[in-house]
Amino acid sequence: MTQLVQAVSTWMDLSVFSDYIKSLKARYTRYQNYRDTVKELSALSDKELQDIGMNRGMIHSVAMEIYTNGNLRGWV
Repeated sequence: MTQLVQAVSTWMDLSVFSDYIKSLKARYTRYQNYRDTVKELSALSDKELQDIGMNRGMIHSVAMEIYTNGNLRGWV
């Protein structure tokens, strides 16, 4: 029985599966943050966007840059 459990645990390698689940969770969290950022920026008026140096066409690219690079790099 012990050999069977050992063989199955080696075959399944549960640490790889748990790492995969963690990476999925992190990707989903980043996507939620991206979506929330787009939603908040889209709610601003054109004047408010202009005040922070943006226009409507930049909303998606700025949100994507923030969540792929992990920082704002001068947007705030």
